[in-house]
Amino acid sequence: MANMAVTNIGRLIVCVHSDKPPSALEWNDYLSVTSAASASVGGDFGRIRTIVFTDGGGPNTVQRAAVNKLIGEKPSPGAIITQSAVVRGIVTALSWFNPAIQAFHPRDVGQGLKHLGLAVEDAEKLWPTLKTLQAKVQGVEVVSQVAQM
Repeated sequence: MANMAVTNIGRLIVCVHSDKPPSALEWNDYLSVTSAASASVGGDFGRIRTIVFTDGGGPNTVQRAAVNKLIGEKPSPGAIITQSAVVRGIVTALSWFNPAIQAFHPRDVGQGLKHLGLAVEDAEKLWPTLKTLQAKVQGVEVVSQVAQM
């Protein structure tokens, strides 16, 4: 099973992480999905939205540098749903380059969706995708926690 799975719903990138960091292949998949989503809106990363549900896994230093290089100086809104203090630290480091990224506790997923500017209809489309991604990633609990709220 994977440590991370990613897809997009239009300009919304959806990612699910276990408590392990993504492999190089998984991170390259994330970068490819991000690039494709950006290309679909003329390369404007400000129009891309990313939501990540993680049990504690996150990109390492090299992987963070790769996404910062890809996005450049164009902030791209991101909501990271996690209980992990380590991930909140990673989000802080990423926010130095992308001030539009924030971490949210699973009980505050509604605030995360609002941060991304997503409507209720968008959120309803998100849940089946989350379940599909969760099935590909080993032992992810955060999606189940959100679903119970």
